[in-house]
Amino acid sequence: MSNHQATIAELKARIEQMRRDRVAAGKPADPPKPFFPLPLAVVTAERMPDYFAFIVKYAQIIDETNVIPVGIDCAKFERHYGDFDLLAYTDCADSNKTSIWSRSIRGALYEIAKFNEGQEALSPELALQSLYKCIRLAKIGKPPTSDATIEQQSQMYRDDEALYQAEVAKWREHYAKIKEDE
Repeated sequence: MSNHQATIAELKARIEQMRRDRVAAGKPADPPKPFFPLPLAVVTAERMPDYFAFIVKYAQIIDETNVIPVGIDCAKFERHYGDFDLLAYTDCADSNKTSIWSRSIRGALYEIAKFNEGQEALSPELALQSLYKCIRLAKIGKPPTSDATIEQQSQMYRDDEALYQAEVAKWREHYAKIKEDE
């Protein structure tokens, strides 16, 4: 057996073990499939602040001052956690990259909120390690993007706020039902 075949066999065995572990935990064997429509995901991502730049700047401040900044209004992050949860399930060709991007940004914002509230009493070095991990993963991933076809569908949501809100509400309800199966 070649090294390539051995690696494939190892991966298959790991996947099967993960499936058994999920079943043992009372979950379906496979995690939920991506479901959030790409045109809606593009508009949702556009409506969010550039949190990646904020996270990088926050990490820079820690690195330069050796102090974890506090006094940040983290409520604005919390308003977007649900959006990041939906974006993690964007149904597109790059769904894995979009999921990695979304989960990494959300994770970094959550960490910053914990630092800010004093829930996480970390040294600046440990805080930086945590944030740098999220930053590296976010760079591997990517936010949802559109082509000409998707752009036309996305414009429909930009133009009709009520339609956008109704669709997002529908998918949030769907996510709430499957959240336990993640």
